Amino acid sequence: MNTLSIFTKTPSKKLTDNDLVQAFIATQQDAFYAELYDRYADKVYRKCYFILKNEAEAADATQDIFTKVFINISQFREGQKFSSWIMSISKNYCIDLIRKNKRSYQAAEYQLEGLTEMVEEPNYYTDISVLQVLQKALGGISSTDRNILEMKYLQEMSIRDISKMLNKSESAIKMRLKRAKSRAATACA
Repeated sequence: MNTLSIFTKTPSKKLTDNDLVQAFIATQQDAFYAELYDRYADKVYRKCYFILKNEAEAADATQDIFTKVFINISQFREGQKFSSWIMSISKNYCIDLIRKNKRSYQAAEYQLEGLTEMVEEPNYYTDISVLQVLQKALGGISSTDRNILEMKYLQEMSIRDISKMLNKSESAIKMRLKRAKSRAATACA
């Protein structure tokens, strides 16, 4: 990494997310934070909208999350992936918001959304019955299985990224996914 490029007033598009974080912490120049915002605002909004199912709430949550990231950016650990960190903050913020608003129906819908492809004939079920089937499936599997299914289907992480995050081989992750899907399907039956 070229140290001189980090401390320029306009960040290079070639800088990694982690370089931008370190540059912002070192210089407090808004341009570095603005670049991170530009890279992630849409992704954070989509994550919030997916969970909250409300455009206005998702927009408000996105702003709150970036404010929280701005305030706590010094807690970001070098070596950690910024995208995983901010998406984790986004997910946790939205879940806390749902809990605070006691919107249990939408919380269940969020948890079940990543497994909709497991229902063989989605047109046969009403929205409520699909949610009930998927809720039953999620209730019948471990949190480990739910997490790996969420990473793959909700967060759309690649097998490689999941394997790095969980410190497991790619073949082990593929097998875990297969087993988790099988357990969820069995729990539905």
